[in-house]
Amino acid sequence: MAQYLSQPRIEGPVWLDQTEISLLQTRVLGRDSGGVSREPNLRIVLFHIFELFCLPEDSVYHAYHDIVCCTRMLSRVCVAWRKAALATPRIWSRLFLAPKHSKAFLGDVSWVKEWLSRSRGLPLELYLNFRYHSSEAAIRRGETQLLKHILDFRHRIRVLYLSGYPKTFLPIFHLPSSSLPSLEKVYLRIGDWEKHPMSELRRIFPDGVQVFLGAPKLRRFEVDETFTDDSALTAVVLPTDLASLTLHGSYGVFDSSIYAGILNRHETLVRLKI
Repeated sequence: MAQYLSQPRIEGPVWLDQTEISLLQTRVLGRDSGGVSREPNLRIVLFHIFELFCLPEDSVYHAYHDIVCCTRMLSRVCVAWRKAALATPRIWSRLFLAPKHSKAFLGDVSWVKEWLSRSRGLPLELYLNFRYHSSEAAIRRGETQLLKHILDFRHRIRVLYLSGYPKTFLPIFHLPSSSLPSLEKVYLRIGDWEKHPMSELRRIFPDGVQVFLGAPKLRRFEVDETFTDDSALTAVVLPTDLASLTLHGSYGVFDSSIYAGILNRHETLVRLKI
């Protein structure tokens, strides 16, 4: 085993004799302690491995990453690994949900409350893509119920990625402006999958959606308007002390005064990307 440990990087197969295998099992997996080592440093290494395993392979955070599958795979290895996974709060501090995870929206969706509770007070990162057709009524109801459970933890949300129908996110948009004290970053994509979504939002919120106004830590805001002909910025009120604002979309169809108004109101911007 010494010839492998002396290498900065091991590539290819590793051949160990039975004595070396037994040593690794005892020191790393903790054969004498039910599967997870009692040595604090080795436990920390294992927790880091679990966390890395649950991250997107391309290192790009998006709603389509199947973290539910990752945690399920870890938890099914053995009882000890399940206990170790449950004792790794950073795994449960991120939640990724998208149309391909449709089963997650059906039936009893209270599982999301248990999921977020395992994060043990850590700041939360939520990546939610709720873009379904209106015919999928059961899933749409599940989405709404999921959001209600998620919002029980709203004071801990640090990153919020929202993509989908405006009506789906009404439970968030209706929150008082003081509801997201830990929020630091928002990604908002409201597509034109429904008829005149921005007009509907402006009707419901005559003074604009103001839930983000009272987020004291919010400095980064990203809006994707690629698939709409009406700017979300006409319906959503942004904090005036943003440091970074990124806008994606076909801006030729919008009134340029919308963006001129943003520049006039946000004098603290240090980064603007269009």
